Amino acid sequence: MLSLQIWNYLDSKEYLPAAKLYLLAKHIHGCLQYDTQTGGQVLNRFPVIAKQWAAISHFKNAIIQVSMCYIALFNHYTHL
Repeated sequence: MLSLQIWNYLDSKEYLPAAKLYLLAKHIHGCLQYDTQTGGQVLNRFPVIAKQWAAISHFKNAIIQVSMCYIALFNHYTHL
């Protein structure tokens, strides 16, 4: 599951891979939502997709927050 992988990356302080997986999930979800060939019916046919996105979508703020804290900490130590 992507949500577990993202969580593991965040827990390991590996923010870039976490962000990459989040963006991949967001892209895939967007493609499924706006697929012109199926008229967006994929999400209706497979409700698990919406459940997975619900589990993943909240990671955006978490990734931003921990990344900003890491950058601030890095800047603090490089200016000492």
